[in-house]
Amino acid sequence: MESTRVAICQPYIILGGRLQVILGIVRSLNKLGIEPDILTFGLSFDPQLIQSTYGQDLKMRFRFVLNGFPWKLIPQDFQILKFNALLKFISADYQLLIDSSNSQIFLPKKPAVLSYVHFPRERRLLNNSDNSQPYLKSTPFSFPRISRKIIKIIYRLHKENPNHKIICNSLFTRQSFLEVYPDLKSEEIQVIYPPVDSSLYECNNFQKENTVISVGRFSPDKRQLDQIKIAQLIPNIKFHLLGFVNNPKYFNKCKDFINKNNITNVILYPNAPLGETINLLKSSKYFLHLLVDEPFGVTAVQAIAAGCIPLVHDSGGQRETVPNSELRFSLIEEIPQMIARHEEKEPGEITKILNSLQNNARNKFDQSVFDEKFTKVLQQILFNNE
Repeated sequence: MESTRVAICQPYIILGGRLQVILGIVRSLNKLGIEPDILTFGLSFDPQLIQSTYGQDLKMRFRFVLNGFPWKLIPQDFQILKFNALLKFISADYQLLIDSSNSQIFLPKKPAVLSYVHFPRERRLLNNSDNSQPYLKSTPFSFPRISRKIIKIIYRLHKENPNHKIICNSLFTRQSFLEVYPDLKSEEIQVIYPPVDSSLYECNNFQKENTVISVGRFSPDKRQLDQIKIAQLIPNIKFHLLGFVNNPKYFNKCKDFINKNNITNVILYPNAPLGETINLLKSSKYFLHLLVDEPFGVTAVQAIAAGCIPLVHDSGGQRETVPNSELRFSLIEEIPQMIARHEEKEPGEITKILNSLQNNARNKFDQSVFDEKFTKVLQQILFNNE
């Protein structure tokens, strides 16, 4: 087993949910005696931060593809395609590539390829649901719009390699993947939910101070600015907004809005360490997440383990992490009323709701569940253990 070589492939790695999945995969490989390479263009952090941020003590090596190449100057979708295309020049070094790029385009045919799909890039592009690039602000003949058209043509011509193993992070993501690749069958695509170490967050004290917490990188799609505007409507409740600052411009926009409007019930926590995040989750009563069509929602599961009442958008994978429809909203204007309704509930009723959510999370999303399922897949691919 020691001679087995495996690489986990991700064009660019930032702190967040996808990194947690990568670390979960590393943990499964380490249990099989394998120290994987992490193939990437670059990192947004010092690798030493992994231990302090996620509490993970794992064995892995970072191998930088085209080290020194100015890949940041290339639009994101071309970054992914360039990265995938380059893998064929490296793939001979490995028995298995575990892809985390969300795109099947240009992945090598050999060796074995296992794709863990957080959400298919093809679906975002072909359905115009990607808000990460400012295409709508550009002119019809600008480079962003022209490049997007080129990318769409490439994606439409692509056919999924039937020899690749596909795993999706939720039923919602699997359905989205099948919409792009209708020739595949649902039973051919396994769902393994991302790992959440519930023991780190576990809290059975549901009698908490009346506070709201949000955890997620500061980004327009995470909608922290909208959360701040919600806080304006209920000034008697304190809001804790935690997240990695990968977008300083957006973080400063949130900070300036708070100062300009003299909002006193919102506290921002940029790049909060793990210990502080856990403590704030355990002491907060409500967890708020506004992202529409969140493919899964790791932070919602962490919040549930910490005894928070989750309030999430009624879409995407959040319907799986938060099965209670009364805890999901369609319009953000509903949120103050949702909080008010829960404030009227008896403590016993709140306890019943949270116990049910925690049991569901423990049975489906716990780190041990991921480890067992993913290790079995690795054994089947690498050692032919049927």
